[in-house]
Amino acid sequence: MEELTTINESDLDVTLRDLAYFSNWMQRAVLVLEDGGELPAAPDVESPQVRRWVSAIEGIQERLRQKIECQAALVENLSAQEMHLDQALSTLYTNMAALYDSLGHGDRAEEVKKKYGTLQAVA
Repeated sequence: MEELTTINESDLDVTLRDLAYFSNWMQRAVLVLEDGGELPAAPDVESPQVRRWVSAIEGIQERLRQKIECQAALVENLSAQEMHLDQALSTLYTNMAALYDSLGHGDRAEEVKKKYGTLQAVA
């Protein structure tokens, strides 16, 4: 907690102009982000402090974009795996029923078909 209340000499290098540039950019950034847009261009200033602050916010935005893309890819992959599993189960139950029929166990074949029908209804 002491770190938050301690002022370093480098903290005094920040000028009112730096704060104004960053504040102006941040206000525009918040408006755009609230609407789901992209961050505005960084202010064209020579201040390393302002560039560092803006860069930190841009880094957070980029990591969020990457996480959203990753999540979308995972959901797409999961859906494809689910379809593949559905197809495999359909083939399995169809083959099981056909095997029971060919062995003369029509009653078991019907049970398998009914079980698969129940699984499809639940899904």
